[in-house]
Amino acid sequence: MRWNILDRNMHILLSPDTRADASLPIYHDKQTIELKNNCAIGTYDFTVNQQDPDAKVLQLGNYISFVDKYGKTRLYTLMSHDGDEYEQTWHAEDIGLDLINEVADKWKYNEPHSFAWYAENLLLYDSGWSIGINEISNLTRSLTFDGQSDSVLTRLGDLANQFDGAEIDFEVEMSGSAVTKQVINVYKKLGSDLTQQRFVDAVNLKALTNNGSINDLRTAMIGYGSTPDDAGENAEPITFANIEYDDGRYFTLKGDKTVCDRVAGQTWARAGAFDATNKNALKGYIVGIYTYETKDANELLKRTITNLKTVNEPQIGYEADLLDLQADIGDTVQIAHRQYNPPIYLSARVQEVENCYTEAGQDTGKLGNYQILESNIDPRITDMISKLATQKASYIWLRYADDDKGNGMSYLPTGKKYYAMVTSIGSATPSDDPADYAGHWIELAKDGTPGKAGADGKTPYFHTAWADSVDGKTGFSTTDSANKSYLGTYADFTQAGSTDPSAYTWSLIKGADGKDGANGKDGVAGKDGLGIKSTAIAYQLSSSGTTTPTGTWSTTVPTLTKGQYLWTRTTLTYTDNTTKPVYSVSYVAKDGNNGSNGIAGKDGVGIKSTVVEYVGSTSGTTNPTSGWTATIPSVPGGQYLWTRTTWTYTDNTTEQGFIPTLMGAKGDKGDPGSDNVPYAYTQTSTPSSPKPKENDIWFVGTNWQNASAIKRYVGGTWVTDNFSQAVLNIKQLNAVQINGSTISGSMFVNNFDFYDGTMHYVGSMNIGNANYTVNYDLTETGVDDKNGILSISPQRFSNAIYRGKSTASPKILDTSVELFGDTLQFVKNTSTTSSPVYRITNMMSGDIYDTGWQNLVFIGGAISNPKDPAGIRRIGRTVFLRGSLRSPRTAGYIWCNLPLIFRPTVTQRYTVFAENNNQYRMIFWIAKDGNIRTEYNEVDANWYWLSGINWQMDKPDEEGY
Repeated sequence: MRWNILDRNMHILLSPDTRADASLPIYHDKQTIELKNNCAIGTYDFTVNQQDPDAKVLQLGNYISFVDKYGKTRLYTLMSHDGDEYEQTWHAEDIGLDLINEVADKWKYNEPHSFAWYAENLLLYDSGWSIGINEISNLTRSLTFDGQSDSVLTRLGDLANQFDGAEIDFEVEMSGSAVTKQVINVYKKLGSDLTQQRFVDAVNLKALTNNGSINDLRTAMIGYGSTPDDAGENAEPITFANIEYDDGRYFTLKGDKTVCDRVAGQTWARAGAFDATNKNALKGYIVGIYTYETKDANELLKRTITNLKTVNEPQIGYEADLLDLQADIGDTVQIAHRQYNPPIYLSARVQEVENCYTEAGQDTGKLGNYQILESNIDPRITDMISKLATQKASYIWLRYADDDKGNGMSYLPTGKKYYAMVTSIGSATPSDDPADYAGHWIELAKDGTPGKAGADGKTPYFHTAWADSVDGKTGFSTTDSANKSYLGTYADFTQAGSTDPSAYTWSLIKGADGKDGANGKDGVAGKDGLGIKSTAIAYQLSSSGTTTPTGTWSTTVPTLTKGQYLWTRTTLTYTDNTTKPVYSVSYVAKDGNNGSNGIAGKDGVGIKSTVVEYVGSTSGTTNPTSGWTATIPSVPGGQYLWTRTTWTYTDNTTEQGFIPTLMGAKGDKGDPGSDNVPYAYTQTSTPSSPKPKENDIWFVGTNWQNASAIKRYVGGTWVTDNFSQAVLNIKQLNAVQINGSTISGSMFVNNFDFYDGTMHYVGSMNIGNANYTVNYDLTETGVDDKNGILSISPQRFSNAIYRGKSTASPKILDTSVELFGDTLQFVKNTSTTSSPVYRITNMMSGDIYDTGWQNLVFIGGAISNPKDPAGIRRIGRTVFLRGSLRSPRTAGYIWCNLPLIFRPTVTQRYTVFAENNNQYRMIFWIAKDGNIRTEYNEVDANWYWLSGINWQMDKPDEEGY
């Protein structure tokens, strides 16, 4: 790894290299590139040994540059450092002081302009940056920005966002050791939508963590702008209260300074707060405040909606610990983590990368815009994966029945004695299956329904009422529920229900009739029916009656604690060895408060015992009434095995739960088998059924195509096996990895035709006879066609690019690069006509020459400072001086003759100053023959500082360097 340290004039001061001895050590480095506010912003942090003499070239405002892993030349400004006399850690940023520190002024243009016009005329005009790639050059906009506190960088991101959400990155171009250009590239979207890498657990995905938060969630936002110019000292900032806006989801009412999100409002409002019947209601929203410096109310409204869209849903992110992350910022990658339960299959965009160039295996990245991928896995697993990214709304189901078993169930209360109310996640349509309401039936009464008594003797009552409005005041009744749209409920210790609608909590139970929906697609074919093989019952106490406990389960009922919940888990094991837990929960009642009146009530009840019984039936909907047994009976295929669980409470009352399971039909009889035919297992666990026999095969995996190993049953144990064959004659071999093999052949040919999202490549690659050759045609939208030949051989490397298609005649060279011996040659056709004009540049070993620091050898009366010796060093074609010296005052006095490799191409003249007194100076010449002679010296007793002097050698010296 090689770096360049440059001064503010873009002159290279030092080139540290991990491959060079005595080079300035750089370690603990980290390159971070983050896509933020439509800009790919990079930082670079690194640590150096401050005791090294070369460390002094690192100064605030200087630059560090290198070619990163993506092949891009990065230039970072040294912004800050921290440490002691032994180590200093530097922080650098890649866009420089001109864009970070400078503030953009407000502007307003009614006529449309391009992105490049705004950027180059208003933001970049004297910054050293210019527009490079521009994929939105055809777009124009009339724009107003009132802010006067945005940095130029922030304004660039905001400007890109106005051009259809374009994205930008920053890059420098270098020629040899000189920075020639700083460019801002503008893309419709950074990166590639085509998958650039795939990461799989246990292969190249070390870990995958995901996080979610609603800490900053908002469903509405108040917007404040700037204070009007003609307003007084205490004037209020502008708002968009005079604007009425409604796009169906986001709306603001005239006279109100809040913009609301209806979808997020209904999803995240607290129970009963959101008014679903009034689309303009402002109740139940979670409101934040957003400020932006503008005097334009429409601009403020647009900015506030944009900000609201960033906080109106849970913030969910992934962080992957990846091996060898090569994807660039904005690229698309795919991730498969099969050890998650359920497995995670994602497509994600690289939002941030962290690369380390001094320590291997440290690269990582952060992902965003993740999407669930479809795959050929079981549809039930796909459904579970999808639910990870989707928070569904909850709905209340209400039904009426003749008894507490749900018989005669109806959505109308007329003539019914019981009702049940349950909560559904994701489905607004109430179920008509009584089993979905089991355990929730409550007897209707004119007065409140008595609840279970407490120890203080006060009996609680549950009251219901019906109405036609959300506040209960229209059509209020405690007896007539016919055609009512709202249900009101509350509980107290008074038997008579209140006639005050405000005493009730109201819920919508009848919505408007919806339109008939389109016929749904046929469902995925179901699996073969399964039977129950066994059941296991366990118990656990918990402080929660809604969250399944994660502690230790016991096969015996634990000692009951009042105020706790007793959970019962029934684990069903099916005939395919899969299992399913079924939970029920009961509350162990606390003692009530001391009452002043009333007779003593009963103690709270707990579960005293549990009995599980089974019976077969031809019906899967009607509970069997007889034939129950404690052992699992044999049930024919196509019929149902019913499981009945009877709970007996400590007050000797009982409750029952029923579960039907369809038994699979018996398959056709198979052909007669042979005891000597090996059986092939495909599973992840060690096979046991049917019992393995000699030479049986086990594919370790969920299917044979993705098996991680092949094992054979030999001598009573499973041993690793493989397919072996001396000679294979195969017409086509797909998706294969060949390890430890020798492939003999005269030529390998790969014909290709692919599009990478930007360019279209067509051609062939040939490997053989000690040569690697690629012939290709290159097509890019909006760019002239090109073709090329890439060739690598033991003698040379070359890549020549020609104008037009490969079939064009004559062939006109555009550019080429060729390496032969120790010479690297670049050829560029500078002509735009059919008559080529070539510019040829040769780089020789001298261009990467480094002498290291050497002491200057003086002649005559000049002497070197023993505390800061005068030295000279050549790196490539640049020569540097350092240290300090004293020289006689005699004009024309020659005090040094430089060796041939340091002599300048043209005579150089320099002025230097005394170390401790800038009033004294010395002027000297360095001639082409290497003589250094004094022109002027004010005081010969002063030490004159040489550091910072350097010159270029524009052509090879006489020795070819």
